Order: sequence, then C-alpha cells, then structure tokens
Amino acid sequence: MGKVVTWMMWIFLIFSQGSAMAKGDLIAEVLSFAKPERFHSLDVSTVVLRYVPLGVEKKTAMRELREQGFEVEEITKKLDGCAGCEPRIVLGGYTKSATIPFLPYESFISVGLGFKKGKVAFVSAWHTKNAY
Repeated sequence: MGKVVTWMMWIFLIFSQGSAMAKGDLIAEVLSFAKPERFHSLDVSTVVLRYVPLGVEKKTAMRELREQGFEVEEITKKLDGCAGCEPRIVLGGYTKSATIPFLPYESFISVGLGFKKGKVAFVSAWHTKNAY
C-alpha cells in the first residue's frame, strides 16, 4: 500500500511540475481571471489583446502564442465576427491538465485570430471549465 501511495505522489509531482513550467504569463493571467462556471465559456479576449494586440504581424502573433505555451495552428476557416478577414486564421489552444492524471482536462483556453493584410484584425478568446 505504501508503495502505491508513493508512486501516485511522484506521478502527481511530475505532472504538476510539467504543466507549471509550460505556462506563460498570458495563461497564468487567464487562469487567474474570473473563473468560468462548469460547461460555460468566459470571454477572455481583452486579456489576450494585451499580449497579441491588433495590428501585429501574423508571424509575431503566432510566435507570441507559442512562447506563452499555446499549441498554434493556421487553418483555412471563416472566423465568426471577423467581417472581411482573410480566409486563413490562427487558432491557439492551451489545456490545463487535471491534477489527477487519469481525469479529463480541468480547463481549456482557446484563441482565434483573424487577419486583414497580414495583421491581426480580430481576436476571440475563451476560457472553458470542464465538468469537475
């Protein structure tokens, strides 16, 4: 029994260290912002705009999100609310892992960036809490 508890404590420490080291200031600020209710999203676009302001070049915006700990992807898709934006948008996502490894994620931060003439023209960012 003692070995199992020790093993579980090591797993907890390793996973909590990894997620703490991967976080940037943007993620920490969003996570400390008002907490969303379970299954509901909270608009955190104003927080993201402090790190990725309007008018910034696409490459700079993508690099900033990556440096902040987001997984970043550029895709072809229409971004709701971004009238006249280019068809290529940037999506960023960060998953806050559960403190107990076998449970699903605790919360998720998603960022959508729309562009006009290669510069950020629209930001949509949401923080969603999982079921527990």
